[in-house]
Amino acid sequence: MRICIFSDIHGNSDALERMLDAEKGNVDLFIFAGDIFGYFYCQREIIDILMSMKNLIAVKGNHERNYLSGSIDNDLLEKYGSSYSTILSDSQREYLKQLPDYLEVSIFDRQFGIFHGGPDDYLEQRIYPDTELKDKSIFEQYEFLILGHTHYRLVKKTDRTTVINPGSLGQPRDGKGFSYCILNTQSGAYQFKSVKVDVQKLLSQVRELDLERKVYSYLERKYREVLI
Repeated sequence: MRICIFSDIHGNSDALERMLDAEKGNVDLFIFAGDIFGYFYCQREIIDILMSMKNLIAVKGNHERNYLSGSIDNDLLEKYGSSYSTILSDSQREYLKQLPDYLEVSIFDRQFGIFHGGPDDYLEQRIYPDTELKDKSIFEQYEFLILGHTHYRLVKKTDRTTVINPGSLGQPRDGKGFSYCILNTQSGAYQFKSVKVDVQKLLSQVRELDLERKVYSYLERKYREVLI
């Protein structure tokens, strides 16, 4: 069975739509590892798309927790931008609220752990490509461990477990593009894929809404160095 794994959309609906167009009819299941909010501005559109997907398994990210907390302060707006001011419909907010914090679930007879962060801290743990997995017993509860949060593509293997981070579909930080991962659960084979996104269009939106905030200078620098 083929699974499309994606994470960290961060308001970039164009990237999500391009991925769905590319994989329509090609996969049996989608897994989303969290983070709809932060940086870009199409949260309502993204939530509507996710709500409409019948073959989707999804968990919360730390940005969903922040948004639902109801206490968005100036520091969060300064760092992550005006998407935190998005007004959702009742059904959209309820969708966010019902997303699980993490999942331990059997998928196609294979045991999965799905965390935005990781097993030690389901929202905030960061496992990078160079992170050493010290207590492997925590990871080896699962055959496949799906992670997000870092925005870095990653595959690590222990004796029993394949750890996958698909990178960020909406706001990559590893210089490898707006990415997702296709996993074959029978063979264990995986493939990272990327979608083309108009970076200048994204930055123009941030310039219009958040020019005076740190989020603009961060994104402009990141994309100038890596993607443009």
